[in-house]
Amino acid sequence: MKVRKCLEKGIKAFFTEPDIMILGPNHLVCIEAKFTSGNPIVLKGKPDKEGEKPNSRDGLIERYILGNKLWHRPAITPEELGEKIHSQILRMIVFTSTMAQQPELEGRDWIVANLVSKTQWDKAKTKLHKDNDFTDPTPSIPASVRNNFRFISWEDNIYEKVLKNDSALVELSSYMKNKTANLQEAFKLSDSV
Repeated sequence: MKVRKCLEKGIKAFFTEPDIMILGPNHLVCIEAKFTSGNPIVLKGKPDKEGEKPNSRDGLIERYILGNKLWHRPAITPEELGEKIHSQILRMIVFTSTMAQQPELEGRDWIVANLVSKTQWDKAKTKLHKDNDFTDPTPSIPASVRNNFRFISWEDNIYEKVLKNDSALVELSSYMKNKTANLQEAFKLSDSV
């Protein structure tokens, strides 16, 4: 809450927040979960609006990087940002790294994960999307925080590595197998063992 009050003062709706947050004794993990939507990207010429999160490169830098008064040491500098900026992921990295520097969480390793559906994203890649990206954003993550970022999928990292062979999670596994998107199978999953 403290980080949001500082970084998003004056924003009236759609605050930055992780879809999933895991706080352990040594880690802080914030997850941006996607299903059929892609990662928003900064577009040239898209104006910022009063009371909303900035959409422009300059607006994002000014508010979240240069305007971050809670950082003891900046996790990202404006010079590190490449041409392609995933606005939501950048905000999540700034928020998570800032939270990890606060006294109550200091000393915890932090990670931002982008959890996506490979199945849905493979379908979306065949269509034109002006302001959303359906590719792995890792190459556009600044090098200073790239080790704090993970691009993972529901199919490989949740189903295959966690659910598939755990009999205690059979109901959740069944849910993923039967999940639909637009009245079609949502996930292409291998058969459970």
